Formats: sequence, C-alpha cells, structure tokens
Amino acid sequence: MGQYYEMLFIDERKYMYPIDYNWSGLKLTEQSWVGQTFRNAVIGHLMTMPDGCRLAHIGDYSEEELKERSDSLEIDDESVTYRSMYDMCWTSGIEDRFKMPRISDKEIMEFKWKETVWIADEDTHEYIKCDFDTPENEWKMCPLLILLSVGNGNGGGDYHGTNMDRVGSWAFHKIKVYNEEPHWMFNLEESGPLFTEE
Repeated sequence: MGQYYEMLFIDERKYMYPIDYNWSGLKLTEQSWVGQTFRNAVIGHLMTMPDGCRLAHIGDYSEEELKERSDSLEIDDESVTYRSMYDMCWTSGIEDRFKMPRISDKEIMEFKWKETVWIADEDTHEYIKCDFDTPENEWKMCPLLILLSVGNGNGGGDYHGTNMDRVGSWAFHKIKVYNEEPHWMFNLEESGPLFTEE
C-alpha cells in the first residue's frame, strides 16, 4: 500500500496535512515536484521563521524506524522522543491527533512566494536552490521533502533512485530559508540534480 506523509514543524509543534493544499497528494514522490502546492506551502510557512525550524516529513509506516531511536530532542526545555513525534502526526485516535495544531490553508495563503530561494540545513551546512515553479511542460523533482523524509522505502509512492543514502539526511535538523545564496555552505546540487527517479 502507499505510504502517506505529513510535515512536522517540530519547534512549533504543528503539522501540515497535504490534502489541505489543493489535494496535493499524500505520497512522497507526488509531493516532491517543483511547483507542487504542498511543497510550496511548506517553504512558504518556513519563510515566516527567520531563525529556521526543525522539520521532519514523517511517513505513516515509519513507526518502527522511530521506535529504534533511543535519543530525543529538546523542545521548550522538555525532552521529546522521536517515537512521540510519530504520534504528533499519525496517532490512531483522530480526536487526539487533532489536538496538535494543524497549519491551515488560510494561514499559509498569506505567505505565498514567487522568487527563487535557497534552503539550508543549519546543522550540516548544506543547501539547495528552490524555484517556485518550472517552465510550462517541464518536470523537475525538488529534493527538499525527500531530504526531510522519515520512513522512505516502506510503501508505495516512496522515492527510489539516485543518492539513496541522502534520503532523510536532513530530517529533525534546523532548516532555514535564505533569499540570497549562502555561498559559505555546500551546494548539494552543484554537480546536477540530487534525486532522479529510476
């Protein structure tokens, strides 16, 4: 079966549900094309945070993977386990699930962006270039959601292609948007597209 993903803004303790953004698709590769509405909304919301935010794009089949991690993150002076982050997005009881604030379509519409931006992992000092859209009839995969994904390879619609070792390598890190290219960091796509499906 297909694996569905939701974006967790860890420091905010809020999440984004893809279906809120023009039925953008729930699977990782459906969401990862340049110009895709959900991917644009994630970047738009991140742009409202000048200091960045820790992010993770959590798949609903990632529960076992997160259980194996014994470490935790500090959020507001409280220790939060990786396993509990799964519950923030994918608890089975819908009433409990929606106690965590959901970033709504109305909120994000205020933060549309149209320019090229650069998105960086402040922990690894790496960055990628993100365009709002591509020329008509051109398809290009954006690496952002794949870099942030947790649980890839467990369900249909997951990414399979080049640079599999980099999938999820930005998850749980502080991610920040720059309006100018951060030349002091390493450009992950200096030699060409990072992710190409097989």
